[in-house]
Amino acid sequence: IMEHLIVGIHQAEPGSGITDAERERYRHAGVQILVLPEYFWVRAGDSDHVASANHASEDLALMASWTREDRWVLVGGTFVEHGGGEVYYNTCPVFHEGAEIGRYRKIHLMPGEARHGLHPGNGFLILEVLGKRLAPVICADMNQSGGPPDSADLDLFICNGLCASRPCILCYWVVEW
Repeated sequence: IMEHLIVGIHQAEPGSGITDAERERYRHAGVQILVLPEYFWVRAGDSDHVASANHASEDLALMASWTREDRWVLVGGTFVEHGGGEVYYNTCPVFHEGAEIGRYRKIHLMPGEARHGLHPGNGFLILEVLGKRLAPVICADMNQSGGPPDSADLDLFICNGLCASRPCILCYWVVEW
C-alpha cells in the first residue's frame, strides 16, 4: 500500500510572511508538512542577518501559533538564533501542534554567513513525526556532506535550500513512497 504525504513548499522572499489566504490554501490542500525557505524570518528592516535574532522569540511564537491552529508540521525555514555572547546560528526549527519538536543548526556555512558572524552547528537532526522519520537539512549541508550519516533509514529529507547531490522535496508538493 502506497502512503501519501502532502508537503507544501512556501516559496517567498525573506521576511514576507504567510498571508491568511495562503494559509487557507494550504489547509484546503490538506498540507501535512509546510516547509519555509532559508532565512525566511529575516525582515527587510533588519540591518543584517544577525540583527534578525532580535525578533526570534516573536517569530518562534508565531510558528507555534500556526501549527497549533493549522495542525501541520512546520519546517520553519531558518532564523538567526543567538547562542550566547558573539555566537549566532542559522537555525531551522520544526514545530508540530504548537510545540517545537526540534531545532537543527546549519553545519556548512556559506562564506558570507561566516563573515557576518554565524557559527556552524555540530550535527544533524532526525525526527519521528506523522509516523515517519524525517531530517530537515539546510542548503550546503546536503551538498557538502550528503546529509545525515544514517540517512538510508529515513523516510524523507526536507531541504530548505538548493540541493543537488541527493533527492529531497524542495520542489515537490506531494511525495509518495
